[in-house]
Amino acid sequence: MIEQFEVLGSITTECVTTFMESTDYNVARIDPESIYEAAVKLANDNVGKIDFLFLSCTNLRTLSIISRIENETAIPCLSSNLCWAWHMAQQSGAKLSQIQSKLIQSGSATAGD
Repeated sequence: MIEQFEVLGSITTECVTTFMESTDYNVARIDPESIYEAAVKLANDNVGKIDFLFLSCTNLRTLSIISRIENETAIPCLSSNLCWAWHMAQQSGAKLSQIQSKLIQSGSATAGD
């Protein structure tokens, strides 16, 4: 998946962490607190190297922890589900006022990006 992002030319992947879980059933049961801790550790271990965090996998329960990750690390954080919700909102004209994300709320993520 990293190669798919990097082929665009404007995104490079500086660091990666994983729970090494390939079974969707188990991924959906990873505790959000564990995801939070892993994201914060990755950010703290790579200060100055990363511009944002991306939590990949639609089965990860991330929406409840994104704002905490951003507040703790001072780095914007996106997830697969957040990006999907944003895209659907853009297509339908709906507002995402319930979603706590620096990029979404700032308008930095705009249609066509």
